[in-house]
Amino acid sequence: MLNEEVRNIMTTNPVVAEPSNSIKDVTELMKKNTLQQIPVVKSGKLVGLITSYDLWNHIRQNSEGDNASIQDVMTSKHFRWST
Repeated sequence: MLNEEVRNIMTTNPVVAEPSNSIKDVTELMKKNTLQQIPVVKSGKLVGLITSYDLWNHIRQNSEGDNASIQDVMTSKHFRWST
């Protein structure tokens, strides 16, 4: 597997979210698809990554819970993205 080309082992149609998606919707998407992380895209470009840990940590620390959008919770510092 270490010598495999990425195109042979990658997911070709990944489940993705948008920055404006709610935490509740993304949580349900993760449960439905048995995922621990989801790429976040805007206008077809990768702008971040949201993980189950990000969601859990946000809900644990914030009273607004799952009504907030994922753009404030996702990891995006390594991605070039401007609002």
